[in-house]
Amino acid sequence: MTRFYFLRHGITEINEQRRFNGGRVDSPLTPEGIEQTKKLRPFFANLRFDAIYVSPQFRAQTTLQLAVNPKQYVVDERLREFYFGDWEGILFEEVPIQTRQLYRDHPEAFPTANYQMESYEEVFARGKAVVDELCSRFPDGQVLVVGHGVHLTLLIQRLLGNTTADFRKDGLLPNASVTIVDVTENQAQLIEWGRIG
Repeated sequence: MTRFYFLRHGITEINEQRRFNGGRVDSPLTPEGIEQTKKLRPFFANLRFDAIYVSPQFRAQTTLQLAVNPKQYVVDERLREFYFGDWEGILFEEVPIQTRQLYRDHPEAFPTANYQMESYEEVFARGKAVVDELCSRFPDGQVLVVGHGVHLTLLIQRLLGNTTADFRKDGLLPNASVTIVDVTENQAQLIEWGRIG
C-alpha cells in the first residue's frame, strides 16, 4: 500500500477574480492564499516522504515551498492543471450560464473538444500514470503530490471508483488542503478529504 498525500495549491489572484485557472495560465497566491498555506506547516512538520512530485505551475510550487519547504522534489508536467482551451484565464461570466452549468453538472457529456480543452480521460490518464509510477516505486511508501483543483479532484474520485460524471459530487478540493488516499494495485481507500490548516 502506498499512502498518497494530495495537496491543492493555495488561493490565487485568478481564483479570486473568478477566472478559469487552467493548465496554461498562472498567477501568484494571494496574501490569504499564502497564509492558508503556511497553516499546513505543522501538519507536514513530522511527515517524511519517499517522493514529492509537483506540478510545473508557479502556484503549486509556491504552495509546496510554503507548506513543506523540501530539499528535493520532482517537477512533473503530468500534474499540470486541466487545460481549459478557449476558456483559459477568462471570467466565469464570459461563458453563457447554460454552458457553464453543463460543464459543471455533466462533465461526462460536456463537449471539451468544441472549446479546445483536454478531455477528462486525458487529464485522468496523465494523473493515473503518476500514481501508478509512484505505487510501483514505493509500494510501502508515503508520497506527496502537489497540484490543482480540477485535476486532483478528478484523479482522486476516479481512483476511489467514482465516474467522471460524479467527480464533483463532493465539490472540488479546497484551496490549500490535503487529501490522504491509500492506494494498492487494485483499489484505493480515502483516509481524509480536504484537510485544511
